[in-house]
Amino acid sequence: MIDTKYPKYYTIMEDIIRQIENEELVPGKNIPAERELIEMYKVSRITVRKAIEELVSKGYLYKIQGKGTYVKKSNIKQGLVKLTSCTEDITKIGRKATIKQLEKKIITANKKIANHLEIHEGEKVLKIVRVFLGDGEPINITTSYMKYENIKGVEEYDLSQNSLYKILETEFNITIIKANRTIEAVLSHGYISKNLNIEDNQPLLYFTGEVYGKKDGEEFVLEYFESAYATNICKFYLEQYR
Repeated sequence: MIDTKYPKYYTIMEDIIRQIENEELVPGKNIPAERELIEMYKVSRITVRKAIEELVSKGYLYKIQGKGTYVKKSNIKQGLVKLTSCTEDITKIGRKATIKQLEKKIITANKKIANHLEIHEGEKVLKIVRVFLGDGEPINITTSYMKYENIKGVEEYDLSQNSLYKILETEFNITIIKANRTIEAVLSHGYISKNLNIEDNQPLLYFTGEVYGKKDGEEFVLEYFESAYATNICKFYLEQYR
């Protein structure tokens, strides 16, 4: 039944979202055909199409030409309290996690990087740039900087096939203990747009921060990172207590 307090298309959207969240409509399955929706909600074709287009743009549905409209796989939902790797987050929601490595090289730390890593300007740093994908769809692009002395040899590993954090924990005996993260909303552009496969000026969540590690009882800044997340795929939640 259509709620007359809201535009008809909006009420249809809300009902379809409710069905998706209640798993009445499941990822990968098609929703009722346009004609069925018209009869079901007693509305015009224009209204149904408006509702569907909005749900596609918000990432709930996708279209296959000549076949129909389908429920999109779940968005990445990541807590802002627990520290997990990107590959862990992707795997948790049932997507196949893959990594595209764009850059891996040893550089000298500039003032900004040195400040974040709590090292001296000019010290050797390993820079890694990766795109994380779920079922082949770009989810985020992350640039990592790590003091080379702490992780010497990690550059020999294939980081397109393995989780960096897992390698550091299992092969380098570094325990990852916590992270500080700053979040801001930005617009995509150039290099980031290209690698996330989106248009320029699309909204992104941009994270920067430090990850802390511990080895032989000593705690240190392990990584300074900058990550851009595509908001049509990812959402984040914060659990709070009183």
